[in-house]
Amino acid sequence: MAKRDVLSAFTRLMHPRQALLVTCVDRDGKPNIIPIAWATPVSVNPPTVAISVKKTRYSHDLIKETGEFVINVPSIELVDLVKHCGSVSGASADKFSETGLTALPAKRVKPPVIGECIGHLECRVEGDVDAGDFTLFIGRVLA
Repeated sequence: MAKRDVLSAFTRLMHPRQALLVTCVDRDGKPNIIPIAWATPVSVNPPTVAISVKKTRYSHDLIKETGEFVINVPSIELVDLVKHCGSVSGASADKFSETGLTALPAKRVKPPVIGECIGHLECRVEGDVDAGDFTLFIGRVLA
């Protein structure tokens, strides 16, 4: 199968997926939001998840440096805000200010939870896997 055909089949079979809003912080505690579609549970005991983040994304470096992230589950009503968060870089924009989303303190990690989301998983990075142009972050769910 030609590379183009493989990529076409991959895209057709693996998309669309639910978009999640992952929050992370820089070393000074400034929060950022990145929409992530590639996320999955990987273990029940201990509760563990994985997210795949493109290496060129600002949030990739934040998660790599701080070792924490929060998976926030948005409702369908937030679809336009999810799209906006994916259209600008947190390196030059404050996505919380721009969207009006509420950053609330998390229980166990520094990145905030998003108040408008219907669920949250606070995670500490247990490991990461180089996956080509992405990094797979393995996160232990703490809360």
